[in-house]
Amino acid sequence: MRKTVFAGVLMFLAIYSSPGQNMINRPAIREMRWSGNYELYIFLSDDSTIVLNTKDLPHAQNLLEGSHQDQLTLLPVGLDNGYVHFLQKQAGAGIPSDTAGKSARPVTLWSSLHESLGGGYVHFIRCLQYALETGYLDLKSPLMKRPETKWRPRPATETWKRTRKWKYYTPDNQKYAIKEYRLQQHEGKAEVLAGIPEEMISAFLNTSDRDYEKMEQKKNFRKKAEIDLIRLLLGSPYLGKVQISYIRTMVMKSVTQFSAFRLPAVIIMDEYNAAVVMSLDERGYRVEQIVFSDDSRLDAETRLGRIQAINNFTAEINQRNNQVFENRLKKYFGK
Repeated sequence: MRKTVFAGVLMFLAIYSSPGQNMINRPAIREMRWSGNYELYIFLSDDSTIVLNTKDLPHAQNLLEGSHQDQLTLLPVGLDNGYVHFLQKQAGAGIPSDTAGKSARPVTLWSSLHESLGGGYVHFIRCLQYALETGYLDLKSPLMKRPETKWRPRPATETWKRTRKWKYYTPDNQKYAIKEYRLQQHEGKAEVLAGIPEEMISAFLNTSDRDYEKMEQKKNFRKKAEIDLIRLLLGSPYLGKVQISYIRTMVMKSVTQFSAFRLPAVIIMDEYNAAVVMSLDERGYRVEQIVFSDDSRLDAETRLGRIQAINNFTAEINQRNNQVFENRLKKYFGK
C-alpha cells in the first residue's frame, strides 16, 4: 500500500528524530510529477510519496535576486548521500582539530573545519548553518563562555577593549554584534564576512535583540541560525583552541547525525517551467532530478536544451562560489 506523507509532517518527523540515531540513506526518487493545482508529487523507492505546493518552494529567481559576483550563492539544499558518508568517515577517523603541529600558522575556525569538511567556503558556511539551526552548536554553551575575571592587560589592548563586556567568545547580543561589525568595517577588517550575501547581512543589521527573542519564541530556527552565523563569524578572530575544537565537534555531529536535510530539496526554476531536486556534495551543488510542468508538450530537443541550461546554471554557481573562496577568503582564513 502506498504511503502519502505531506511535507509538513515529514519535516516534523525529521526535526524531532533522535540526533544520535545512525544515518539512514534517503530513499531514492523514483518519479516526480506535476499536478494541475500547483502540487508536486515525489514518489520514493520506499513507496512513500511527498506532496509539495510549488508556491511554497524556493524559486531560483528570488534566490539569485540582488546577488553579486563577489558573494556566495547559498541555496537551501541538503547534503548529498555520498558527501555525508565522506563526513562520517572523517568523523570516525578522529581527525584532530588542532593543526598547529602540522603548520606554524595559528589554528583558525576555517582551517580546523576545512580539514574535516573538505570542499570550499560554501561547505564551511552551510555546515555551520546546519549545526546552528539544529541546535547541536550552541553559542552559549559553557565551553563558549569567557572566564569571569577582573584582570586587564596593561596597557589595555584593542582586543580587550572591544570584547571585555562579552560574556561569551562571540558577541552574545545584537548591540555588541552590530558594534563589532561596524568596527571591523571601519578598520577594513571585515574579511570574516567576505562573500556572505548582502541580504543576510542586511537582515542581521536590522534585527534587534527583541526581534531575536521573538525568533527564539516562535522557533524560527533558520532565521535565528543566520543571525548566529554572523555573530560566530564576527567573533571568530577571538576564538581559542578549546572553542574551535568544540565548534568542529558539534558541526561534525550535526552533519553526520541529523536527519532533517535528508528530505529532497526542490527549487523551482520558472524560466524553464522546472522543478529541480538539488543537493550539495564535496564539489558543490549537484542536480539530482528535473521535471518540467509542460513536459508532455516538449520535443526532445527542447527538453535536452533546458536540461543543459539548468546544468550550466548549477555549474556557474559552483564556479562563482569557488572564485569567491579563492579571491577573498584564503587571505583571511589561510589554506
